[in-house]
Amino acid sequence: MGNTSDILSAIDWVIANRDTYKIGVLNLSLGHPIEESYTTDPLCQAVEAVWRAGIVVVVSAGNFGEYGYSSILSPANDPYVITVGAAAHGESLSFDDDVVASFSSMGPTAIDGVIKPDLLAPGIQIVSLRTPGSWIDNAFPDTQVPLSAFQAGGAADPSGYAAYSGTSMA
Repeated sequence: MGNTSDILSAIDWVIANRDTYKIGVLNLSLGHPIEESYTTDPLCQAVEAVWRAGIVVVVSAGNFGEYGYSSILSPANDPYVITVGAAAHGESLSFDDDVVASFSSMGPTAIDGVIKPDLLAPGIQIVSLRTPGSWIDNAFPDTQVPLSAFQAGGAADPSGYAAYSGTSMA
């Protein structure tokens, strides 16, 4: 959780430092409910400024699929961003049994009716780095991946990784 003003400040920093750090892509795994058109939403206007600066913007769709259609969050509702939903793989190696994850937010978007998400990516039990001692690490210890998952005879001690699900992981 955080403040939109902090996100806007971070986006301004990305634009100001794009050349120094050769920033080509901005990934935002965040969102808030849509309360106005993307044409007036401050967060959407900020990501459009990033796009106009020549940076590709990728945004998670949101994890409110259980609410059905029009559950996409802002700024994922903006047509200038690539909105990513989560896919759930089936029980085979074939793509034929892959589906949209039940939690993945769906379009069309509220208010403007923009067709989203733009693409799906795997979003269930995706292994990534963890921050030992962080709030999420302490609140959800079952997400920690044990060392034994990476090495034969490895200890049950947690590794530096965790497995999470969601459109942020997709």
